Amino acid sequence: MFITLFAITLFTSVVVSFLVNKIFSNSIKLILSKLVEKQIAQVFARYIYFALYVIGISGGVNLYSLERYLKNSDPNLPLVTLNADKLFLEVYKTFIETLQSVTFLLFFFFLITLVSYVVLNAMQKLKQK
Repeated sequence: MFITLFAITLFTSVVVSFLVNKIFSNSIKLILSKLVEKQIAQVFARYIYFALYVIGISGGVNLYSLERYLKNSDPNLPLVTLNADKLFLEVYKTFIETLQSVTFLLFFFFLITLVSYVVLNAMQKLKQK
């Protein structure tokens, strides 16, 4: 049952990361194209997509949480059993944690690009004067 749980949580985090990538890919490309030239924007966008997968999967599949189904921290307690209710809860937790992880990354990306955009616009206005 543990292998099933691991496979389902991994699949869930990959799907959520993929969907977030698809939803925000146009926005990422558009923002980057306004800040840097096209070739650099494409390379940087590819890196952001990769980072979304890595952050999403590592944030969604919590190995420390899954370890409790394999071994106990206290040898006097019985091993935690996995049933359908716990499986559903773990999948839901994976979904939420994946979204939280990629949301943090996207927020950081959009914050940095917003600051960059404001700085570039201010520099252009100063050059025009």
